[in-house]
Parts: sequence; structure tokens; C-alpha cells
Amino acid sequence: MILFKRLAFTMLLSFLLFTVGLAADKGLKALANKKYDKAYQIFTETLQKDPGNVVASYGMSKLLSMPELPYYNVEKAYVYLINTREGFKLLDEKARKKLIKTEVQEENILALQQKIDSVSFQKAVAANNPDSLEAFVQIHKTSPQIESALTIKEQLEYLSTKQANTYQAYEEYIKKHPKSDKVIEARKKYDQLLYETLTADGNLHSYRNFVAQYPDSPFHKEAAEKLEKLEFLALVKENTLEGYEAFVKTNPDSKYRKMAEDSIYARFTSFPSVSEYENFIRKYPQNRNIRDAWEKLYVLFNDSGTPEVFEAFKARYPEYAEPYQLDNDIELSNFGVKMLNTGFRGFKEDQIDAYIRLAAPTEQAISVLKLRIKPFLDKNQYQKAIDILEKYQPYYQYKSYRLSSWIETLQRVREAYLSSKKVPAYTLN
Repeated sequence: MILFKRLAFTMLLSFLLFTVGLAADKGLKALANKKYDKAYQIFTETLQKDPGNVVASYGMSKLLSMPELPYYNVEKAYVYLINTREGFKLLDEKARKKLIKTEVQEENILALQQKIDSVSFQKAVAANNPDSLEAFVQIHKTSPQIESALTIKEQLEYLSTKQANTYQAYEEYIKKHPKSDKVIEARKKYDQLLYETLTADGNLHSYRNFVAQYPDSPFHKEAAEKLEKLEFLALVKENTLEGYEAFVKTNPDSKYRKMAEDSIYARFTSFPSVSEYENFIRKYPQNRNIRDAWEKLYVLFNDSGTPEVFEAFKARYPEYAEPYQLDNDIELSNFGVKMLNTGFRGFKEDQIDAYIRLAAPTEQAISVLKLRIKPFLDKNQYQKAIDILEKYQPYYQYKSYRLSSWIETLQRVREAYLSSKKVPAYTLN
């Protein structure tokens, strides 16, 4: 009894499916005869009863892909087409033979798929936005237009990136399209905008952070140079000895190092004296002004120009780098002492002239110069004395003011003597 009931159910089901199959075939005939409403109704009813019906799925896909019809819906057409394609794969040989007289064949299914792919592609392109093309790529995975869709999508995304024109937009594009032919251009724009954005405020800290965080940036060198400048300007603003010292220590190759060293030198010797130059030489032996410091110390210490002072310098500073100069000056100084002690007896005029030029601006040279003009003063030959002073004045450098004072004094004395034949009281200090 049970077996009979099962057999009856199977026969009933087969009959129903056969009936449904006949209805689907009628739908294809109605579609071929352009009876679209009838075809749509048949396919709809058939699929309600048998959702996996290959013929009805094919017919509905074809119907929905016709743009001239009110049912036109290419997305739904593609869904029905996929159902058709997958359903057709599952049909056995017997079932496929039954479809020989219909157009539901593998080559027609493929042709319809290609048509729908093409229409969908054109629609996605017409939408002119990356999302539509991405949706096409994700849905139509077997379409021959995939590469074209990806290319256009990439172009649209790059256009959008250029319009945004931020380093974040270019960074995102590079991550999404590492193999794009636009990557080189995108990378250049990214590097430029990253640098410009992160240092837009011109702040020292912004440049410092950029240099630390982006050592591989093509703008790293430029940023480092600007950072050096800003750091140095900050030091100038603070104007502290400690700040300049720290800059020299941490930026040994900076082009501002010379300026920093000059600032140290200027601040450390702001009140020139032997002790200040001594301290500077001891503390900053690598400073670029070290030679100048030694020269200034030499001049100040040996200002008197006497042999005793030069000998004292030699004993106090054995590390002095110009021992031959020192020995020559000691010899020259002894030469001057002899001139003063003998009143130039035994000395030729060119020897006196040479001594004054070489020994200036020491005090001993000034004493020799006084002795040089004394004979003319004793004879009231003031203009000759003035001529001699003017001749030697350029050699006395920072002491030339004293010679200027002597010259002015002697000019007044000369005028007074010429007018009254009397010599007013005067001194040459």
C-alpha cells in the first residue's frame, strides 16, 4: 500500500514538472513571436512553481535584457542567466536532449551572458564612478570586460585622487593600485604634499618631526636644511652661550656652524682682555676663530713691546703656534731698546723707519716715534714732524687716534708759532 502511494506521488510530480516544462516552452514561443506580456506571465508562473526551471530562467533573462521592454532590468536578467547557466550544468544527458529543439543551448546561454556582460559594462561606464565599476567586477567575474572595467575604475579613482589633492588621497591610491602606471606620478605628489602639509606652519617642531619620521622622503634634505636654519634662528633669538655650544656640538657639519662659532667668540670676548682670550683659547681649541684669538692675545699681552714682556709671553704660552714670530719680535724689541738708549746713534734712517713700521703699534714703537720727531720739534719744524706722523699713522692701527691727536696738537702749535713766533705749552700723550 505504501509502495503504491509513493509510486503515485512520483508519477504526479513527474506530470507536474512535465506540465511546467511545456509551459516554459510555450513562453519561449511567445517570446519568439514578440508576445512579450504573455511570455513574461508564463515565465513568472513557471518559476514560481519550479524556481530551478532552466528554460524559464533563460527566457526570463532574455526578456529582462531587452532595453525596449518595460520589464528591462539588466541586473535581474544577469541573476536569471546565472541560474540558467548553473542549472544547465546540472542537467543529465536525457534532460539536455529534451532541450535540443529549444534555443536553450550552451552556446546561446554563453552568448546571452556576453550580451548582458556587455550591457552591464556599458552601464557601469556610463555611471562614471568607481563604485559602479567595482560592482560590475564583483558580479560579472567571468566577463571579458573585467580588465577594461578595472582600468577605467583605476583611471576614475586617480582622477578623484587628483581632485582631492591631499597626501592621504595619494597614499590610499598607491595602496589600492601598487602596480598602476600612475604610481610613480602619485608617489611624487604624495611626497610633495606630505612635506608641504606637515611643514605648512613653518614651525621648528614640524620640521624636526618630519626629518625624524620620514628619512626616506625626497624632501628630507630640504627639510633638514630648513630645520638647521630654524634651529639656528632660535638660538640667535635666545642668544645664549650654552645654546650656541649645543648647536656646534650636535650639528658639526651644518653650514651655520661658522656663524654659531662666531657668536661664541663674540660673546666670550665681548670685553677684550688677556684673561678673556686665554679662557677662550683654553675652552674652544677647535673654534674657527682660535687663530684670531691668539693674535689678539699676542697684541694685548705684548702691548708695551719691551723685550721683558715678550720673554714673559714666551714662558707663559709655550704652546703658541708662531714661535718664529715671537723670537723675531724679541730681537726687534731689543733693537728698539738700543735706539732709545743711544738716541739713534749708530743707526741709519732706514733702520729707524723699519723698526717703527714693524714694531707698531706697541708702546715702545710709540716711544721711538716720539724720539724720531724730537729734533724737528726742538727746531720748531712742526710741519716736518707732522709729515713724519702722517707717514707712520697707518701702521698704528687701533692706536692711530693717538697720532691724530698729536697731529692736531702740532698743527695748533705751528699756527701759533707762525703768528707770534712763540711756542705755546703742549704735550704729546
